Amino acid sequence: MKYIIAKYGTIITFIVMVLFFMVFLPPFRSQMNLVNILGQTAILGLFSIALTCPLKVGDIDFSIGATASLCGIAAAMLLLKGIDIHWAIGISLAIGIVIGIFNGVLVGYLNFDSFICTIGTSLLIFGIAMGLTRGQNIFLGSEISDKFGLLGSSNVRGIPIRFLLMTLFAIPIWLFHAYTETGRGIEAIAGNATAARLYGINVNFIKMLSFVLSGLCASAAGVVITSSIMSARAADNLQYILGAMAACFIGASTMRIRQFHIGGTILGVFFTVVATNGFIILMVPSYVTKIVTGTILLIAILLSIVATKFIEK
Repeated sequence: MKYIIAKYGTIITFIVMVLFFMVFLPPFRSQMNLVNILGQTAILGLFSIALTCPLKVGDIDFSIGATASLCGIAAAMLLLKGIDIHWAIGISLAIGIVIGIFNGVLVGYLNFDSFICTIGTSLLIFGIAMGLTRGQNIFLGSEISDKFGLLGSSNVRGIPIRFLLMTLFAIPIWLFHAYTETGRGIEAIAGNATAARLYGINVNFIKMLSFVLSGLCASAAGVVITSSIMSARAADNLQYILGAMAACFIGASTMRIRQFHIGGTILGVFFTVVATNGFIILMVPSYVTKIVTGTILLIAILLSIVATKFIEK
């Protein structure tokens, strides 16, 4: 019984929370609100996947917020210059990959501490974004919104396109982690990088690859945000980073205890978004939702520790 609670307690709690909101909050179960939840899940999901990739190898990437901002700005500026939408999005994603390579080389090959390194990278990227925009918002006109805006605001049979986009990133990355030799190497590095290196695993390359995936997902999040609000500006997106951290640690207390994995992270995203959505419907003040997010993060870490102790017993 203790093992079941330790391994699946987060899932059980999530189900109970959803049922409570469904029964006692009629607006929660409306189709409009459910679509809204999926839309919110998409953006936070991309940030959370971006954060999960380096966390799996024992590192962290605090530059994902600034990366998303810069890539969103790049997409907006290219579109305003008349560049084809596909090229604009592709170049923006490529910028995210380049940033990921930069972080990966510093951390994976030059042995920089990922915490300090990515904070520095974040400040660098944010400064570039501020320089490009001169601290102003970039607004996209209606002629652009007719096509580009579909990505962030349209639905396909009631499912937001941005949610489908998030799944297009989540599923391949999950398959990569779970079923490829390199993906399994990531698990080995997380357990013991020195032993993994002695076993013949290219630790440096895999660390760099994790940051590349992080940069790619962060850039996708930036493009989706720009498409959703049809504007771009320099921002650190701290609220998304904090939400992503909460989602990742909630996921690490689910099924594979104290291990970061895409499945758990997506559950953590839904947990965070649904909890916040329920409080909004209850008309709880906005500052309370931030308190709730921080509390959820602390509880998630506590649950992972308690779950580990239960399993060890």
